[in-house]
Amino acid sequence: MQDLSILSDLLPYTWPEQQQQRIILINNLKEQFHSILQANPCFYEKIRRIKQNLALQGPYYELIQEFEEETYTHHKLKHILQYLHFEGEQRPTNLKQFLNPQKLQKLICDIYRIFNRTILDYQAKSIVYPQYLKLSLSIYKKISNQNFLDQNTFNFICHYGSRRCYTLRNLWQDFDVNQPKYIWLTQCLKRISNCNQPRINSVQQYFNKQQLNLCFILYCIMQCEELIAIALGEQSSNSLIYYEDDQMIPQEISSEDFSWHYNCFTQIRDYFPRLAQKLNKRMKQLKNLPIYTEQTRIQIFNYTQSLHGYQTNFENTLSEDIKQNISQILQYQQLDCDPGLVILVANAKMYTQLMYSLM
Repeated sequence: MQDLSILSDLLPYTWPEQQQQRIILINNLKEQFHSILQANPCFYEKIRRIKQNLALQGPYYELIQEFEEETYTHHKLKHILQYLHFEGEQRPTNLKQFLNPQKLQKLICDIYRIFNRTILDYQAKSIVYPQYLKLSLSIYKKISNQNFLDQNTFNFICHYGSRRCYTLRNLWQDFDVNQPKYIWLTQCLKRISNCNQPRINSVQQYFNKQQLNLCFILYCIMQCEELIAIALGEQSSNSLIYYEDDQMIPQEISSEDFSWHYNCFTQIRDYFPRLAQKLNKRMKQLKNLPIYTEQTRIQIFNYTQSLHGYQTNFENTLSEDIKQNISQILQYQQLDCDPGLVILVANAKMYTQLMYSLM
């Protein structure tokens, strides 16, 4: 074993649900670490970092108990994991939506598994809205379980869709970009980034309609994650990889509200009915997000969409402070605000991009 990544492979992506089994696994890991250090003392610092990551980002409270004191590390979700571990513990006051303990623990485990044994800072902040985060993650899992995209294409889109966020994009690096189809696909994705209808003629020889729709949906979702991540403090990248973005040239579209009855959204419903159902449920979740009043939430959503060329007839009574915050979020600036505002703005942009991509 010569590097940290090989040592990290000792860690499971999925930890046992039974507490006793987790304790056995932790003890086995400690024995392996000890054996490695006995044979290779030079690995001390790398193993210390692995223990530190477990204490900082592990999905169960036992990992905090075992490694926190040794590594002088404070877990991002310690108060939540402590609540889940000790029956009768008072529910954390910062959770703004209720999710029963079993589902909340599973949500944390899913984040850890899907995001390569990490819990990123923005996820630790946005988990105060666990119902939204659970639904958001289920949509991502639904797309990843489809058989229409090969793993290389899936990883490429996740990486390219989150390219502004250093910590997020690095989770998807296992792909080969040196294929002609990705050159043409990237041209489509660039236009979606700026809320312009993609030109699909050049890419249709590589992807059928179902595959293209899934590519565009996944890309819009990753763009949403990227915006939330950076606004909530994840490390951003000053340089964009592969291609520079086109200047935004929004198209003006007039409509009262998003609906699956509009032509562009029926494509999702017809090809991927369960995915369409989840996206529709996500929209409803956003409308009921426990932040501000219902009228203000709707105005935030509509105002954000209007900045991207989606014209709606609504009375704009938002305060200048909220408008300024929306502008800063859309400019990928880190903002000290309620994560709910960032979630609303990022999703408003995502649904607008999704509409343009399927026109």
